Amino acid sequence: FVILYDEFKLTTDKREIREKQDSFITFPVSRGMSGEEIEYTNNLIIDILDYYGHHHSVRKSSYFSEATEEGVIILQELFNITPTGEIDEITYERMLIERDSIFNFKT
Repeated sequence: FVILYDEFKLTTDKREIREKQDSFITFPVSRGMSGEEIEYTNNLIIDILDYYGHHHSVRKSSYFSEATEEGVIILQELFNITPTGEIDEITYERMLIERDSIFNFKT
């Protein structure tokens, strides 16, 4: 029930949730950082990498680890963005677009 409810909330209240999530992220996001925004970006990375079947070591946590950095590099290469391992505005926006595409969100 919790999973179904969460999916329902994401699809019906997408704009509200997205604005809330976007509002607390300061760029660039890089190794060593921690906090709520890192937990959110780690979950995005995991969702996208899992969807495409990429092997990774990214964990659901609020810490931007070496594994997170490696996951970001994989995504940046996938998106044809110069791989830096840091999440800047371009990488983040591309992650959101990819997530929306994967989960069939409508804008």
